Amino acid sequence: MQPSMRPVGIVALVAAVWLVLGNVTHPIGSTDLYTDGVAFVEHTGTYWVVNHVLLAVALLVTPWLAWAWRERLTSDAGRMWGTFGVILVVMGSVFSVFHLGGIDGVALPAYAEVLETADAGAAVGAEALMKVHLASITAWSVILWGGAQLTVGVTEVLEGRRPGLGWLLVVCGLLGFAFAVAVTLEGHLTGFSDGVLLRGATVGFTVWFIWTAWELYHSPTAVHTVGA
Repeated sequence: MQPSMRPVGIVALVAAVWLVLGNVTHPIGSTDLYTDGVAFVEHTGTYWVVNHVLLAVALLVTPWLAWAWRERLTSDAGRMWGTFGVILVVMGSVFSVFHLGGIDGVALPAYAEVLETADAGAAVGAEALMKVHLASITAWSVILWGGAQLTVGVTEVLEGRRPGLGWLLVVCGLLGFAFAVAVTLEGHLTGFSDGVLLRGATVGFTVWFIWTAWELYHSPTAVHTVGA
């Protein structure tokens, strides 16, 4: 008999609370904001910092949740694709901590203080930091919002138990890739890429996260009918 997956579900449900609240209360940036390095750096505040650090912490649960989800897959094809999905989720979670905690949570507010005490030349650093932010969010989107979601979605479709969720993840994964392509071509984020493409891409992941956590919470013993 497999060990209980209930603790994974409990921790993930707790994390899901802030994933939802943090995303809902995160302001959507405007195109003007994303093309002005000084304005971009200076728009951070106390709640901005707390929100991004908590989001980074909440996303740390994702690899554990993905592993437990993969352990419950029953088809050979599902487990093969599921393994790939777990690998991408782990990679995406690393980038999420770097981007949310490191860039948004620490670097931006810290540099905002630099701008307050430095001369006009500090604006060059603000522009550079904005580009670093763009690079990290693009890499994060390619891996987690694009690749991981698409792979997990294919897995759900192949598994056949939650095909509707699978197709939702596929669509949201394509939105994640579209976001990465859009910001690469533009050279910066826009109100559309942030408010539509990126926010839309997070929907499937959020639904999968909560649904999977809920099932694990209500399944004390993991179902595992295929050999390890």
